[in-house]
Amino acid sequence: MKVSEHFYLQEFLPEEVYDYFKNDGIWLLDQKIINLAQLIRERAKRPITINNWMDGGNFQERGFRSYNSNTGVRFSQHRFGRAIDFSATNLLQIYTDITKNFSEYKKAGLTTVENIGNTLKWIHCDTRYTGLESLLIIKP
Repeated sequence: MKVSEHFYLQEFLPEEVYDYFKNDGIWLLDQKIINLAQLIRERAKRPITINNWMDGGNFQERGFRSYNSNTGVRFSQHRFGRAIDFSATNLLQIYTDITKNFSEYKKAGLTTVENIGNTLKWIHCDTRYTGLESLLIIKP
Protein backbone atom coordinates (compact mmCIF):
# COMPACT_ATOMS: atom_id res chain seq x y z
CA MET A 1 0.00 0.00 0.00
CA LYS A 2 1.44 3.34 -1.05
CA VAL A 3 1.34 5.79 1.89
CA SER A 4 3.08 8.78 0.28
CA GLU A 5 4.66 9.73 -3.02
CA HIS A 6 7.84 7.74 -2.37
CA PHE A 7 6.94 5.22 0.34
CA TYR A 8 4.98 2.03 0.86
CA LEU A 9 3.55 0.83 4.16
CA GLN A 10 5.91 -2.16 4.18
CA GLU A 11 8.85 0.25 4.54
CA PHE A 12 7.56 1.24 7.98
CA LEU A 13 6.62 -2.21 9.36
CA PRO A 14 8.46 -5.47 10.05
CA GLU A 15 7.47 -8.34 7.78
CA GLU A 16 5.74 -10.27 10.59
CA VAL A 17 3.62 -7.25 11.54
CA TYR A 18 2.73 -6.48 7.93
CA ASP A 19 1.80 -10.13 7.26
CA TYR A 20 -0.53 -10.08 10.28
CA PHE A 21 -2.21 -6.70 9.78
CA LYS A 22 -1.75 -6.17 6.02
CA ASN A 23 -2.85 -2.63 5.12
CA ASP A 24 -4.48 -2.16 8.53
CA GLY A 25 -0.90 -1.87 9.82
CA ILE A 26 -1.25 1.82 8.99
CA TRP A 27 -3.11 2.07 12.33
CA LEU A 28 0.18 1.39 14.13
CA LEU A 29 1.90 4.48 12.74
CA ASP A 30 1.80 8.14 13.59
CA GLN A 31 0.99 9.88 10.29
CA LYS A 32 3.68 12.44 11.13
CA ILE A 33 6.42 9.82 10.72
CA ILE A 34 5.24 9.13 7.17
CA ASN A 35 5.10 12.85 6.42
CA LEU A 36 8.58 13.28 7.88
CA ALA A 37 10.05 10.44 5.80
CA GLN A 38 8.53 11.98 2.69
CA LEU A 39 9.97 15.41 3.50
CA ILE A 40 13.43 13.96 4.14
CA ARG A 41 13.27 12.11 0.81
CA GLU A 42 12.19 15.24 -1.05
CA ARG A 43 14.87 17.45 0.50
CA ALA A 44 17.60 14.82 0.01
CA LYS A 45 16.59 14.48 -3.65
CA ARG A 46 17.46 10.78 -3.51
CA PRO A 47 16.10 7.60 -1.93
CA ILE A 48 16.40 6.82 1.74
CA THR A 49 16.13 3.26 3.06
CA ILE A 50 13.99 2.48 6.07
CA ASN A 51 12.92 -1.20 5.92
CA ASN A 52 13.81 -3.17 2.79
CA TRP A 53 12.76 -6.73 3.68
CA MET A 54 10.14 -6.66 0.91
CA ASP A 55 12.94 -6.35 -1.65
CA GLY A 56 15.01 -9.14 -0.07
CA GLY A 57 17.00 -6.78 2.19
CA ASN A 58 17.98 -7.22 5.83
CA PHE A 59 16.20 -4.24 7.40
CA GLN A 60 13.04 -5.17 9.34
CA GLU A 61 12.76 -2.92 12.39
CA ARG A 62 13.80 0.55 11.31
CA GLY A 63 10.25 1.84 11.58
CA PHE A 64 7.62 0.35 13.87
CA ARG A 65 8.85 -2.30 16.32
CA SER A 66 6.52 -4.68 18.08
CA TYR A 67 6.60 -5.03 21.85
CA ASN A 68 8.17 -8.48 21.63
CA SER A 69 11.13 -7.16 19.61
CA ASN A 70 14.58 -7.36 21.18
CA THR A 71 15.83 -4.40 19.12
CA GLY A 72 16.36 -1.12 20.94
CA VAL A 73 15.16 0.03 24.32
CA ARG A 74 11.90 -1.04 25.96
CA PHE A 75 10.01 2.24 25.48
CA SER A 76 11.57 3.29 22.18
CA GLN A 77 9.58 5.69 20.03
CA HIS A 78 9.70 2.95 17.38
CA ARG A 79 7.27 0.93 19.52
CA PHE A 80 4.74 3.76 19.31
CA GLY A 81 5.04 4.18 15.54
CA ARG A 82 6.76 7.55 15.99
CA ALA A 83 10.32 6.80 14.82
CA ILE A 84 12.37 5.77 11.82
CA ASP A 85 15.99 4.90 11.29
CA PHE A 86 17.15 5.33 7.72
CA SER A 87 20.27 5.12 5.62
CA ALA A 88 21.19 7.01 2.46
CA THR A 89 24.24 7.78 0.39
CA ASN A 90 24.44 11.33 1.76
CA LEU A 91 23.75 10.92 5.49
CA LEU A 92 25.92 13.76 6.73
CA GLN A 93 24.36 16.14 4.21
CA ILE A 94 20.85 15.11 5.33
CA TYR A 95 21.76 15.42 9.02
CA THR A 96 23.22 18.88 8.41
CA ASP A 97 20.10 19.92 6.52
CA ILE A 98 17.90 18.72 9.39
CA THR A 99 19.87 20.59 12.03
CA LYS A 100 20.24 23.80 10.01
CA ASN A 101 16.66 23.85 8.72
CA PHE A 102 14.85 22.39 11.71
CA SER A 103 11.88 24.75 11.33
CA GLU A 104 11.00 23.06 8.02
CA TYR A 105 11.23 19.58 9.53
CA LYS A 106 9.34 20.63 12.64
CA LYS A 107 6.32 21.46 10.45
CA ALA A 108 6.29 17.78 9.41
CA GLY A 109 6.45 16.71 13.07
CA LEU A 110 10.15 16.14 13.72
CA THR A 111 11.18 16.77 17.32
CA THR A 112 14.17 14.49 17.91
CA VAL A 113 17.25 13.06 16.18
CA GLU A 114 20.03 10.89 17.47
CA ASN A 115 23.50 12.44 17.41
CA ILE A 116 25.06 11.32 14.12
CA GLY A 117 28.39 10.79 15.86
CA ASN A 118 26.77 7.80 17.57
CA THR A 119 25.06 6.42 14.46
CA LEU A 120 27.42 6.86 11.51
CA LYS A 121 25.52 4.45 9.24
CA TRP A 122 21.96 5.68 9.81
CA ILE A 123 19.92 8.59 11.10
CA HIS A 124 17.27 8.18 13.80
CA CYS A 125 14.35 10.65 13.69
CA ASP A 126 11.20 10.71 15.75
CA THR A 127 8.09 12.72 16.43
CA ARG A 128 7.78 12.34 20.22
CA TYR A 129 6.35 15.23 22.20
CA THR A 130 9.22 17.14 23.82
CA GLY A 131 7.64 20.47 24.70
CA LEU A 132 10.72 22.10 23.17
CA GLU A 133 10.90 24.68 20.41
CA SER A 134 14.36 23.44 19.42
CA LEU A 135 15.52 20.11 18.05
CA LEU A 136 16.27 17.50 20.71
CA ILE A 137 19.51 15.67 19.91
CA ILE A 138 19.84 12.48 21.92
CA LYS A 139 22.73 10.12 22.57
CA PRO A 140 22.17 6.41 23.17
